[in-house]
Amino acid sequence: MQQTQIRAHRCGDTAVRGVARGACRQKNAKVGFATQFGRNLARERERVGLSQEELGVRASLHRTAVSQLERGERVPRQARRP
Repeated sequence: MQQTQIRAHRCGDTAVRGVARGACRQKNAKVGFATQFGRNLARERERVGLSQEELGVRASLHRTAVSQLERGERVPRQARRP
């Protein structure tokens, strides 16, 4: 019986014979977007003089959610249209 080769990627995903490499790239792209979005959000929030809590109230988010967005730990969801 042939053994399956499993390797770990830098992103933390594992690949079976390189199958998950596309998923790894997608995850890295999402992380890059979240980081850049967070930097832009923090810069604009500070530019207009709002605290994270004030922005959260205006955006109907908890202040910890705003903090996670700014740190790139949370990916913003697209606004749903009625």
